[in-house]
Amino acid sequence: MNADITRRYHAARAEGYNAQHALYNAVTLAQFENLESIGLVRFQWVPDESSCIEDLEGDCFNPDCNPGVRACDLERRRKDFHETVNRDGVWGLVGQYRPLPFQHGETIVPYYADEDQPGWETGDSIWGLVGQDAHMYTADIAAETIAQLVTALKDRCGSCRKVCS
Repeated sequence: MNADITRRYHAARAEGYNAQHALYNAVTLAQFENLESIGLVRFQWVPDESSCIEDLEGDCFNPDCNPGVRACDLERRRKDFHETVNRDGVWGLVGQYRPLPFQHGETIVPYYADEDQPGWETGDSIWGLVGQDAHMYTADIAAETIAQLVTALKDRCGSCRKVCS
């Protein structure tokens, strides 16, 4: 293991991940960041405009589903939750990839030149996140986004380099 993966692994173990998940997270996120540095993948935070507070709450504050918690405590937690949602917002984390270079006329522009270039595809996403804390999900989203990128690269035509699926 290189030093970066070792550092990530130890950090994940310190957070309570078992060895297998810590290694998976460390390797996957290191791979994602390498691909991100050359403009092939990225994470995007997008406001989740379709979530409603009732869906986000679920049964978390329902006294029938929480028989060991006093109703007044559940109501206080519910109020705190509403304040957090209003303060931090509700988001989606989207893993994106782009298998083809951005072409402007006859010039192929490197990916890192402009983040707003066209060609981004969605690899994976998760929605309904209160605030922008998704560290529990980033490795899985990164892994699926990388898998989608690999599939797209394999589907490219050998002569024209376009995706011919």
